[in-house]
Amino acid sequence: MEALSKENARLLLTIGFAACAKGKVAQGRKLFENMHIAYPEASAVIVGLAFSHIVVDDFAEGERLLNEVIKLGDEDQDALALLAFSKALQKKEDEVQDIVAQISKEHTSAYSLAKEALKLVTK
Repeated sequence: MEALSKENARLLLTIGFAACAKGKVAQGRKLFENMHIAYPEASAVIVGLAFSHIVVDDFAEGERLLNEVIKLGDEDQDALALLAFSKALQKKEDEVQDIVAQISKEHTSAYSLAKEALKLVTK
């Protein structure tokens, strides 16, 4: 099997996230699962797979996958931000605040998502 270029892999990840966000979770998850088979160590793929679980309220599996990424140390800011979002959807304010405190402001996209998660639980 020929490896995907970084650009093509990035595009597939974007499609997977968009599919899940638009309610096409089965298709998005299948894409992430297939990418995970080809690239089992790719943190971004695992984060995508976690997202596909969180959007359907399968928080336990989503968080298990995110914690896997956090332990690896790769993409941990994105994984932390999505973990904060998962906790926010479950109305776990204290956990959200603890997680948000770990996210660097320099990692703009993760920090923005974490702040949105915080807004969800502090309304």
